[in-house]
Amino acid sequence: MTRLSVLSQRPMVINEEVHMDKQENLRIAAFAKRVGYEVSTIRKKVWRRELNSIKVGRLVLIPESEVDRLLADFRPRVEIKGDER
Repeated sequence: MTRLSVLSQRPMVINEEVHMDKQENLRIAAFAKRVGYEVSTIRKKVWRRELNSIKVGRLVLIPESEVDRLLADFRPRVEIKGDER
């Protein structure tokens, strides 16, 4: 691999969105904001491999397609009413 081809593989960061190979990738904070979860929750899901992610050095990127997959699995909280006396 030549030095030029390695340099052309670097991600380009634009407003928290990272573009690589025409597929949009988001940083963890931007992903968490888009889906409405806490950043720590998204980090746990990446660590548990519940979300697909790409690691570029220390930067963790999540494909934008994971937004739809995560929200499709979303189940709203169910409130259980206890005995009311």
